[in-house]
Amino acid sequence: MKLTAKVHFDEKPLLDNLNNRFGLGSKAQKEWGMTVFDGSLPYTPEDTGDFIQRSRAATEKTAAQGGIVYAGPQAKYLWHGEVMESPTTGSAWAKKGETKVIRKPVQEIVFKNPQAGAKWVLRAAADNLPVWVQEFQDKINNGEV
Repeated sequence: MKLTAKVHFDEKPLLDNLNNRFGLGSKAQKEWGMTVFDGSLPYTPEDTGDFIQRSRAATEKTAAQGGIVYAGPQAKYLWHGEVMESPTTGSAWAKKGETKVIRKPVQEIVFKNPQAGAKWVLRAAADNLPVWVQEFQDKINNGEV
């Protein structure tokens, strides 16, 4: 005797649930963004605290949508780790609406914090991503996100 059965599984409710829980706009997405932001702090250039404060405020608004924002007039040159200047004046202060360019010859920025430097999030992730992932997985397992 031969028995044939057809099984239909509607995965849409499951996928919708996963997207609501972990997709863009979710609490989990915001938590992950802030985990990466906070985990990168030891690598983030800082002098007065203003850059990190501005960046945290901007990131808290965008993290749920998958964004980490480093905010402030110094963000671009800090990210590149090279002194930037006005192409018209050669000054570190650019005119309104003017885009700075990397100074030639290239002059690297020397940071007070020895871990700080250009592209700090990428370097922090290279050093710490497995730890961040495990901490985040623990939060998921504990029902925190």
